[in-house]
Amino acid sequence: MNPDIALALVLALAVLVAWVRLLFWQRRVPGPRWKLPVLLLLQPLCAGLLYLTFMPPRLAVEAGTMTVLTAGADAPAVQAAGGIVVALPEAPRTLDAEPVPDLATALRRHPDTARLQVLGQGLDPRDREAVRGRALGFEPPPLPPGLVELHAPARAAPGTAFDVHGRINAMEGGQVRLLDPAGQVVDAAELDAAGAFHLRGYARAPGLAIFPLQVLDADGREADPVPVPLEVVAGPTPRVLLLAGAPGPEFRHLRRWAEDAGLELHVEVAVGRGVGLGDGPAPSTAEGFAEYDLVILDERALGTLGAARRSALAQALDAGTGVLVRLGGAVPAAVRAQLADLGMALGDDGGTAPVDLAVIADAGVLRARMGPGSADAPFDPALADQAAPELLRRAVQPGAVDAVPMSVPGTDAVFAWWRARGRGRIGLWTLLDSHRLALAGRGDLHGGLWSAAVASLARPALEDAPGFESMPRAGRRTPVCGLPEEEATISAPDGTRTVLQLDPAAGPGRCAAFWPQADGWHRLHAGDRSWPFHILAADAAPGLAAAELREGTVRLAGEGGTAAAAAGSTPTRRGPSWPWFLAWLAASGLLWWLERRRPAR
Repeated sequence: MNPDIALALVLALAVLVAWVRLLFWQRRVPGPRWKLPVLLLLQPLCAGLLYLTFMPPRLAVEAGTMTVLTAGADAPAVQAAGGIVVALPEAPRTLDAEPVPDLATALRRHPDTARLQVLGQGLDPRDREAVRGRALGFEPPPLPPGLVELHAPARAAPGTAFDVHGRINAMEGGQVRLLDPAGQVVDAAELDAAGAFHLRGYARAPGLAIFPLQVLDADGREADPVPVPLEVVAGPTPRVLLLAGAPGPEFRHLRRWAEDAGLELHVEVAVGRGVGLGDGPAPSTAEGFAEYDLVILDERALGTLGAARRSALAQALDAGTGVLVRLGGAVPAAVRAQLADLGMALGDDGGTAPVDLAVIADAGVLRARMGPGSADAPFDPALADQAAPELLRRAVQPGAVDAVPMSVPGTDAVFAWWRARGRGRIGLWTLLDSHRLALAGRGDLHGGLWSAAVASLARPALEDAPGFESMPRAGRRTPVCGLPEEEATISAPDGTRTVLQLDPAAGPGRCAAFWPQADGWHRLHAGDRSWPFHILAADAAPGLAAAELREGTVRLAGEGGTAAAAAGSTPTRRGPSWPWFLAWLAASGLLWWLERRRPAR
C-alpha cells in the first residue's frame, strides 16, 4: 500500500473516532446548538491539513537537462553540452564536471532535472534504476575493436560438446581460436563479413575449467585472451528409446554410438508381421513413454505405432519427453498427417540434396576433437586435411515458421529442426547416411551430429541454476535471478561471504544483486545446494564491457522516453510543508479552544 493511502486511511479513522467522542460528549455536557456542528467540521479540516503537511501538493517546475558523463566521454562533447554536467566515477577525471558517486545522488542534488543526456559508453547497472520516469537521450559511440559479443553455456556434461559463438568488431580478416585448459587449440574459425564466429569445444572430466578465447587480427597479432568458464558436471544418464521400422546401417551405427556414449538405451526393431527385435516391446501408454528423456524413431516406426500409441507418445511429448523423427526416404501422405498431429508439419519434398562438412586442416584441432585414441585405434594425424564423405539429406523442411534449425558447426547446410510442444520438443532429422562418417573413420563427426540432436531435444537432465543478466565482472553491480526460496549467500575466492537480499520489486523472478570485488571462481549457496560461477576481471574484455553498457542504456533510453511521454506532464517537485503546518496548527488551536470553552453562567 502506498504511504499516502495509508496515511489517509489512518486520518479518516481518527476523524470517525473523534466524531463518536463528540456525540457522546454533547449528550453529557449540552452546549449551544452551533457548537457541535462547528466541532464536527473542524475534525476533518484538521485531518486534511495534517495530511497536506506530510504529503504537500507537487509544484510544476521548469524542465531541466542534466548531462551525465560515463566511461569513454570525450572533451569536445562535454564542451558542447549545456546546463548541469555531472561525472560518474567511470568518467575520465580530466573533464570539467561535478563529480558524483552515482546518478541517484546527482538527481537528489538537482531535483528539477526532467531529462538526462548520457555521454560516453553508457550507464552502469548501478545507475539505471534512478532513470525511471525521466526522458533519456543517448547516442551510442562506436564500439572499440575486439570482442563485443559472447555466448557460451555455463555448464555441460562430461563427454559432450558445447558451442561458443559471438562477434568481433572492426577486425576484418581476423581469426578466433578456442583453447582447452591445457592451452591446446580445440577449434578455430575465420571471421565472417559481420565479424561473427561459431566455435565448438568439448567437455572432458567433471570439474571447473577455463577455456581461453584468443582473438587474432589480420596480421596475426593476439589480443588478451578472454576466459570462457565452464562447469563440467555429471548429471543423470539420458534415457533414450530407439525405434526402427526396419534394420539398416543408419540405425545400426546410431545404436552403436548411443551405447558407446553411455546412454541408457532401449531398442525395438520391427522385422515384419508384427515381430520386433531388441530389448522388448516399446511402451504403449503415455506413462511408459514419459519414462524416457528422448524417443528416436524413423518414419516407418511412426506409421506402425498405431493410433493409440501415437496418442500416448503425444501426451508424453506434452509432458516433457523429446521426440526425434528421422527420415529415411520419401514420406507418405499418411505419415505426413501423423507428423502434423505431433506438431511437425512438412513442406514440399524436393528429393535429395548434398551436405558437405568442413575440412579440418590442423592436426592439433583434430586431436582435440577426436581424442588421443587407444592402443587398438590410435589417433591418425593423416586424417587432417582430408575431406569427409559427402552426405545426403532429404530436401524437405518443416511447414511451421517457428521451427528452430539445429546448429551444427562445420557446415552451412541445415538438415534438422525442432519446435516446442507443451513441455517437450519435437524434432525432424533429414540426414540419410550419417553412418558413412563412422565407416570413413570419422566417428567424431558422426558422434558430434547425434550428440547435438540429443542435447537439443532430450529432457534437461541438469537442474536449472540461478542465472545472471550478463557476464559478471569485478567491481560492477551484478544482478542474479532465479534464486531458491532459502537464504542465499555468495562465497568469494578468499573465503568472504555475502548475504543476498531479495529485491521485492522483482516479484516471482526472485532477483538480488551484489558487488564482487575480486575475479575468479565464486560459489552461490542456498540450503544444501551450491552453484559455482566465474567473475571476470575488471579490465578483461573491454569491448565486451562497452557493448553491455551500450545495450543496457539503449534499452533504457527507449523505456525512459516512453515513460516520460506517457506521463505527458510538466515535471514536478515536492511542495513546501510549512504553510499547511501553520494552517493545521491554527485549526487545531481553534478546535482545542472551542472544546475547552465553557458558557458564561
